[in-house]
Amino acid sequence: MSKTITYRGVVTKVHSGILQIEIHDETACDACSAQKSCCMSGAREKRMDIPFTSGDYRPGDTVTVAGKASTGLWAVCIAFVLPMALMAVLLPVASSMGLHEHQAAFVSLAALVLYYLGIYLFRNKFKQTFTFTIQ
Repeated sequence: MSKTITYRGVVTKVHSGILQIEIHDETACDACSAQKSCCMSGAREKRMDIPFTSGDYRPGDTVTVAGKASTGLWAVCIAFVLPMALMAVLLPVASSMGLHEHQAAFVSLAALVLYYLGIYLFRNKFKQTFTFTIQ
């Protein structure tokens, strides 16, 4: 059974079967006394577009947004773990092929750019995979 993560959000816009939801993400740093001098602290507002087929929603309505925790872990792997592994493999391989350090670094960074370009080009496919629902 997959764990479900929920967020409380406010509907900011309703258009063509899509709700634009604003979620106020409060971090654990809110209770920390050093948060004023720390660049990692504070709450951030996030916006999500979530398709819906039933219900009567209006801007200002409070809703609960749900998503699978495993989806979030998969997103972290795609965004951070796989690119790091790509660079960790390509840099020594390029160096072992006789390239100078700066050339090997350029090859690794170029591969990273191509990787993220691929993610951007397939963003609609990712939108279908990483879904959230209104509860």
